[in-house]
Amino acid sequence: MMRLLTLINCKKIILFLQLLLVAGHLHAQNKQTKQGSHFSIEGHISNPSTKLIMLEYMDDTNNYIRKKSNIVNGTFSFEGFIKEPTFAQLVGNVDSSRGVDFDDPNIVNIFIEAKKMKINVVEKHFKEFQMTGSVTQDQRDALERSKSDIYKKFNPIVSKYRALNVRWKAALKANDTLDANDLMNRENKILTEKKSYEDQLTLKNVQFIRDHPNSFLSGFLLYGAFVTHQIANDSAIVYFNSLSQNVQTGYYGNEFERLLIKKVAPIGSDFTSIVGSDIKGKQVSMDGMLEDSSTYTLIVFWASWCVPCRALNSTIKEVYQKYHSKKLNIIYVTLDEDRQKWLDAIKKDEISDFQHFYNDKKINLFYNYGLTSIPADFLVKGKTIIAKYSGADQEHSDFRDIETKLKQIFPSS
Repeated sequence: MMRLLTLINCKKIILFLQLLLVAGHLHAQNKQTKQGSHFSIEGHISNPSTKLIMLEYMDDTNNYIRKKSNIVNGTFSFEGFIKEPTFAQLVGNVDSSRGVDFDDPNIVNIFIEAKKMKINVVEKHFKEFQMTGSVTQDQRDALERSKSDIYKKFNPIVSKYRALNVRWKAALKANDTLDANDLMNRENKILTEKKSYEDQLTLKNVQFIRDHPNSFLSGFLLYGAFVTHQIANDSAIVYFNSLSQNVQTGYYGNEFERLLIKKVAPIGSDFTSIVGSDIKGKQVSMDGMLEDSSTYTLIVFWASWCVPCRALNSTIKEVYQKYHSKKLNIIYVTLDEDRQKWLDAIKKDEISDFQHFYNDKKINLFYNYGLTSIPADFLVKGKTIIAKYSGADQEHSDFRDIETKLKQIFPSS
């Protein structure tokens, strides 16, 4: 069983919001209305290997915005309209063969504001950028500097944990049970120490939220900590109520409230049908597939570029073989934008026998189904949602919890 590697505390938040940008590709390509206030960015890139650079972000109505700028004599520029400080990505010449790789040296996350800003980057060293004009970015930089002593102790532990995790996965692939169990035990010993530093990093974020109720970075941090399970729901509500009205009603405040209070796709509700195309290009609807109230369906949100998703496909096939005769079906819903890469992954992972949905209607799946990451799984009986797991759940769950639930439903299997 694939275990998801726990990311560094702050990187969890960044990763989730980067996934939202990826999901935004499927929602609204280049839609923008001239609402809010004007921003401009004057940039310089040293040693560029491309003539094009992009700025990507979600606007306050969840429209995905991708702006492109030609690089001329090492300079580039962007302008647009935003209503509040906004999380964005500056994307240069990325290695497309690596799929969606947020650690690519030519990608950097920044906060843009409705002001005149300047940014300098170096090819293959975007994360060492220099930026002026954004107070929110200045606040974020100061916060990260305050964590430097913690990171000095924490990062070696994370590196050791990751190395063991790679060896553990290799042992599993080689069916070396003894070595896999030994590596798992060694990983578990590291987890306690690792968790103590994660808690210290979370405390730094919480202190910032308490001290800066008017900062949109506080809304960003709170929302990210909530969706990545770094703080409990009741504590998150207390911190949310301490924020200023502007932050509460801003993008991240609204998203926090939508997920926590409004309960998107709650257990007990009907699963909202998805319409898309199957692997043959035929338009299909999920409605007719969920009519039988006695049938269970596991709806899996995934993507070809999602490594943990791909790692779970063999396990999903095993679950299907075990429980299909008991009326369990599997439906895959992809967040892929590239149809061919989606089809290639289906073929390579040998999952073409299942029902698949390609989101050619450009629906924002993350937003509509309350996802925080992928893989994300819904277990439905008929149309009724009876359980949510992984990126569809606000608790700590993974595919092992799905298997436990299925054993309860089908005890004789």
